Amino acid sequence: MRRCQCQVACASISPTSAGNGILFTDGKIFIFKDGKVENSRDFDHPLLILGFDIYRTPASEVITKLQALKFDLSQFREDTWQGRPVYVVGAKTGDLHSPQFWIDQKNLYFVRMIRPAGKDGSQTAETQFNKYQKLGGGWMAPEVLFMVDAKMVTTEKYSEIRGDVKLDPKLFDPQFWTSVHWKE
Repeated sequence: MRRCQCQVACASISPTSAGNGILFTDGKIFIFKDGKVENSRDFDHPLLILGFDIYRTPASEVITKLQALKFDLSQFREDTWQGRPVYVVGAKTGDLHSPQFWIDQKNLYFVRMIRPAGKDGSQTAETQFNKYQKLGGGWMAPEVLFMVDAKMVTTEKYSEIRGDVKLDPKLFDPQFWTSVHWKE
């Protein structure tokens, strides 16, 4: 099984001492409760694909995953986002509901994703990767905003970000959820 640190994310859910959280790895999601896997299933996280995998995964695999997530890759245009020129893939001008992602033209990093949300798809979810900083051999967005129908739902802010750090592969293995931890 191929493991790549860029294809993984984890989130703790309070209280962390109880072993609760979510792990996205190798195209799956694992939900932990009390330190044990409560649920798992196949899941290609669109933000991991667009923000990280796209730089290291073969183009054919990325294309297949994005098409499965209902991004219309035949729709391509140029626009402006936060004062910068961007490429928009997945929607025509004026469409701010269809599945689409926005890429900074100069640095070619992911900045915005819009998708239908809610049980019936009538809501609009938007995610932004903001405040990019040069890090190691690439870029990192220390601010991630999540909105539904233009209302802020969640904000993630990262600090003390470091690049080129060797991570223990067990961090991304569900069987080690409670025994292996990030080092300070």
